[in-house]
Amino acid sequence: MICIPLRGTLGCLTPMPALATIVATLTAVTWSYLTLARGSFWRLKSASLRASDKSGFSGCVAAVVPAREEAELIGPVVTSLLNQSVAMPVLLVDDGSTDGTADVARRAAEKAGKADALIVIQSKPFPAGWTGKLWAMHQGIERARALNPVWLMLADADVLHDAETVANLGFIA
Repeated sequence: MICIPLRGTLGCLTPMPALATIVATLTAVTWSYLTLARGSFWRLKSASLRASDKSGFSGCVAAVVPAREEAELIGPVVTSLLNQSVAMPVLLVDDGSTDGTADVARRAAEKAGKADALIVIQSKPFPAGWTGKLWAMHQGIERARALNPVWLMLADADVLHDAETVANLGFIA
């Protein structure tokens, strides 16, 4: 039992409420410090990048995109990755699609004028212990290693990217 003075009287707390009070107080103090003293560290401040900031980043990133049955969405996604302000190869791992996902991606790359930056990999059947998406990502990462990137961008096949996404991530990293 813990006894502490409360407004001139001695108040006692049983161990569990006392522990809960201590944990709650420490949590409140920690979050107050992080919020007030660390300047909202979890928020990404928009950085204004100069061309010189981005130029050293080009060529050291490769994007890996596992895709299965994404023909409806993959064209704009591939275009958004190929049109980054930082040039990078995009490795699309077609995980057994039957809807023409790889063909749509190739047409999008050609239309963007960057067909040479798209590498389409036909996924092999996944071995025991693997799941489809993770196996596709593994194959893409292994192939990307041959390009010697410093950074890998693992992207979903249904997420569009702003033209400065990779440059901003590189600047922050």
